[in-house]
Amino acid sequence: MNILYLWVVEYTRSELMKPYIQNVENLLNELKGHLLIDEEYKKALDKKIRLEYNFNSNHIEGNTLTYSETELLLIYNQTSGDHDKRELDEMEGHDVAYTLISEWAQDKSRSITETDIKTLNQILLVKPFWKEAITSDGQSTRRKS
Repeated sequence: MNILYLWVVEYTRSELMKPYIQNVENLLNELKGHLLIDEEYKKALDKKIRLEYNFNSNHIEGNTLTYSETELLLIYNQTSGDHDKRELDEMEGHDVAYTLISEWAQDKSRSITETDIKTLNQILLVKPFWKEAITSDGQSTRRKS
């Protein structure tokens, strides 16, 4: 084929595509504008995720703090109800670990190391304690956690 013919075809194709390309760019810019989160909404969302994560993760492990008690403890540094100090310490330790992981995630160049994992383990396991457990054959026992 003639090189001039190919150039004409390519030029015509690019000229025909200009309005479509411009439309896509306009839509993309509009979408980017909608993706911005209002700072107040972002704070509320961050608080909700923090409380949900801490409450649900600890609740799975048997912590008896209610969602309201979790919020009271983590947001207002107050307690209510009849709970072991261990449960309060667990929740606070979990929140410290959550905050630390959130800070690490902000640094895109940071890698998680073995030392980081050990640090998180120390934070989460405030102190060892005895917990009721069931053996693989269904017998009741206690284990140090």
